[in-house]
Amino acid sequence: MDRRTIAQKVRMPVAATPVEVKLNCKTVIGRSDELIIETARKNGIAIPRLCYRKGLRPDGNCRACVVEIKGERVLAPSCCRFPSNGMEVTTDSARALASQKLVIELLLADMPEQRYTPSNEVDAYAKQFQIARSRFPARGQPQADLSHPAIAVNLDACIQCTRCVRACREEQVNDVIGYAFRGEHSKIVFDLDDPMGASTCVACGECVQVCPTGALMPARDVALARADRTVDSVCPYCGVGCLLTYHIKDNTILHVQGRSGPANESRLCVKGRYGFDYVHHKQRLTTPLVRKPGVPKTKDFTVHPEHWHEAFREATWDEALELAASGLREIRDRSHVAWIAWADHKPFFPDAQCDEDRRTVPHDPPHKGDVVFCTVRIIEMRASGVDLTAGKALQGCRTVGREPVDPQARMPALGTACPQCQGRCASGDDDRLCECINVLHEACWHPGLPRLQTTFGISREQLRPHRLVAAQRMRDPAVPDTSEQET
Repeated sequence: MDRRTIAQKVRMPVAATPVEVKLNCKTVIGRSDELIIETARKNGIAIPRLCYRKGLRPDGNCRACVVEIKGERVLAPSCCRFPSNGMEVTTDSARALASQKLVIELLLADMPEQRYTPSNEVDAYAKQFQIARSRFPARGQPQADLSHPAIAVNLDACIQCTRCVRACREEQVNDVIGYAFRGEHSKIVFDLDDPMGASTCVACGECVQVCPTGALMPARDVALARADRTVDSVCPYCGVGCLLTYHIKDNTILHVQGRSGPANESRLCVKGRYGFDYVHHKQRLTTPLVRKPGVPKTKDFTVHPEHWHEAFREATWDEALELAASGLREIRDRSHVAWIAWADHKPFFPDAQCDEDRRTVPHDPPHKGDVVFCTVRIIEMRASGVDLTAGKALQGCRTVGREPVDPQARMPALGTACPQCQGRCASGDDDRLCECINVLHEACWHPGLPRLQTTFGISREQLRPHRLVAAQRMRDPAVPDTSEQET
């Protein structure tokens, strides 16, 4: 079975067939699409592996994971073989253990005296097999490549497992790292054997995370420092939601590792892995700032970060939240808006539940003045030409009034068709609602409208007349607005 067939069988979601396998004289149930090394792991049997890493295409070039299969002349790499019914696999036979130990000893001979990572996997397996020192001579060691600002390349610790090649080429699809030359001159290269700092590397750091020996590590030996603690978190940049782990010492972030999650499967981009210096930056705001009286608020306003005190003063969180809420109250009163809300998912109302079709709020409807923020990332809102970008730092729910509002109140007539979808959401021929007029969890705002409009608690049937009018007025501005008389 060639490597392409193995990769396709590992990756393709085929219907798995249970198979009965004898593993170290014990009968276990495996899967026909699951590698022997994974079947063994699930049954509590650890097989050495260096080139194999779950999530990467199996390569089978280190031969540290060889096992003995009854009836076969040679040992088989467990990272490239699938079990079949009646197969008898032995991972701890004298022959298999001797081969595994010899592979580790040969690789240990090429390890430099200086270690670049505290978690060198070759050292870990050497300790497991009780190999204190290799009997074999060392190879000629290449020079370090420190040309990259974020990644240090020390190929004297490279065992040519090609994890980095597969991670860069097949997982991140950057195709910067390759394997070049022949025989004893074979080595990992970047582009056309360029220094890493001069290559087309995008510094995603995936190669660093998969390297088993520290040949590719964060620059300036930061990974050699022992972290006091680790903190699991979410990447603070875009909204993908990649999971990561911060390694911290003396309350300072040393380095970042990707953590397995549905969005990233342990992978990160350059910002998530290396963009954490802002945390310790001297200009980072740790206390809310409020504009001083008399300081004009214009679109051209700028202030030097070092001289923020000229235009702002420090405030408490309660004061800052109250100031933001009062600004929203003023907009609400001036624009005759009952309440304002924007959320990424479904809205949060105390003691309220949303029905299945997400069109109404049947219990405890919002009250006039309730300003509800369901996410830290509140999208920029504009009402009556006032920029509410400052509101995106708020979160939680802040009640600023308690006058009841009819939950079935009709949405005011749209003054123009939605520019985001060119009026398709308001077309009478299409019952779909685009993101800009979502009937439950998004506010509907249009640049140029006299007020912010929301569609909470309005069914599609109730919204349809207004969509018809909006579509007609978009096509012909002379069409009168009759939606106020429709029910």
